[in-house]
Amino acid sequence: MVNAKLSTAILLAGKKKWKQSFEIFERILANREEIPTPGIEAIVKSCYGWALFKRRHLLKARSQLKEAQKFYKDMAAKFAQVNVQSSIIVPAQIETERAFEARLDIVNVSRAKGSLVRIENISFPIITVKSASPEYICERGTIEFKDKTLEPLSVTTLKLIMTAKKSGIVSITPKIIYKDESGKTRITQVKQLKINAVSIIEQKKSDLKKEDLQIDFKSINAQIAFNFLVDSFNEDYLNRRMPQERSGWRTFMDIVREGKVPKYSIYGSTGGYGSAIKELEQLGIVEIRSFAGERGRGGEVLKIKIAYNND
Repeated sequence: MVNAKLSTAILLAGKKKWKQSFEIFERILANREEIPTPGIEAIVKSCYGWALFKRRHLLKARSQLKEAQKFYKDMAAKFAQVNVQSSIIVPAQIETERAFEARLDIVNVSRAKGSLVRIENISFPIITVKSASPEYICERGTIEFKDKTLEPLSVTTLKLIMTAKKSGIVSITPKIIYKDESGKTRITQVKQLKINAVSIIEQKKSDLKKEDLQIDFKSINAQIAFNFLVDSFNEDYLNRRMPQERSGWRTFMDIVREGKVPKYSIYGSTGGYGSAIKELEQLGIVEIRSFAGERGRGGEVLKIKIAYNND
């Protein structure tokens, strides 16, 4: 919007329609919403000063041009001193105990040289840094740079391999320590980012528990036996990290001893299955299989587990 109005004001001044031109310049400068940055204001003032000079309003022209020049000098002084800006890129959601990559960009936006000293607060109680770019030293949540040179108008990119130890929301707020050309220590704070660390183990446990809520058991012993088998699968697959096909297998006596289910509900009186096992089998929520006998036993051992892949 400001570009169109400014162009119109300059065009009118070129046609010597001074009153209309000056009114547009004044409206632009009076409406702060139309001037998003001081740089735009300086450009408008420079152009207004030119138009005033063309109309021989020398004092007003000098005032506008002086204000514009002050801004340009301030910007030149700012660019003459080391000015470090930074940003960090991380996934919005991560899995616990699984490494993920973060990228930290450190930008020297000035025309002066500086040096990087270290980065602090790069790890937290929940999230730790496993490794950084090999040329830097990473210890106890701090990365040391050994006064790495920051060239003018340059970008230093740092790749980090990080891991979340537990679930939760964590804020990433690294702090960059650097030195300017005079050796004075300065600090810049990276804009805060929040990461949601999700435990896949807890999610899978929750999914398994939801399954038993959807089952209408006829007997309490069948439900107790099923819950024991669910917990057994969780223990093997999620905690011991065993393959899914090997997880959760238990003998009938394991259900009796550890699951506290009456023996008559597991073993039938005539050598077949008990009522609890029959109910679980009829519902299609368990697998029963014979395994070769363990050390000290002969023949085969009958084992049971939840049918995790069944719909």
